[in-house]
Amino acid sequence: GDVVRLNLADLVENELLFHKGDPRLKHKIEVVFEHPADLPEFCAPYRDFSIAIDHILTNAIEAMENMEKQVLNVAIEQHGELLFLSVEDTGCGMDKETLSRALEPFFTTKKPECPGKNPEVRAMGIGLTHAAMLLEGLGCKLELQSAPGSGTTVAVSIPFMSIDESYPETHESNRTFG
Repeated sequence: GDVVRLNLADLVENELLFHKGDPRLKHKIEVVFEHPADLPEFCAPYRDFSIAIDHILTNAIEAMENMEKQVLNVAIEQHGELLFLSVEDTGCGMDKETLSRALEPFFTTKKPECPGKNPEVRAMGIGLTHAAMLLEGLGCKLELQSAPGSGTTVAVSIPFMSIDESYPETHESNRTFG
C-alpha cells in the first residue's frame, strides 16, 4: 500500500466526512471529535489505517441505528510514544459473551436480511475483525469496552514512533536531490 506521512487527525476527519454522506450520520448522529492541534505525523500505510478506521466508524454508526440518543465521540490523545484513538458510540452495547466474540471473524449480531444494507459487508461480521487485523499487523492494539445499554468504545493504541521507524524508505523518497 502507499506509505505516506500520516496525520491521524486529518485521516479521521476525512473518514468522518466520508461517513457524513451516510444519511444515518447526516441527520441523526451528533459527532464530537477532539484531538490536540499538534499531533505528530508518522510514516505508515495510509490504506490500512483508512480501512480500519472506516470499519470502526461504520460499526459505531450501525450500533446506534435505533437509539434515542445518538452521539459519536471520537478522540485522539498522545501519551509519549503512543497515540490513542477512541471511538465511542451510544449504541445498544454488547453483553460479555458478544464482547468476547466481537473480534472473531464472521461473528455478527447483524441479520443478513436487514433492508438497505450491503449484505456481503454488513452481515459478515468482518468489520471489526478486519480492523483489528490491519491494526495489529502494524503493531497497534485494539480493545473493546462495552456493556448492554451503555454503548461501545473501541480504543486503539498506536505506537506511532515504531511504526514510523519501520518505513524508512519513505523518509528517503522525501529528500530532494539537486
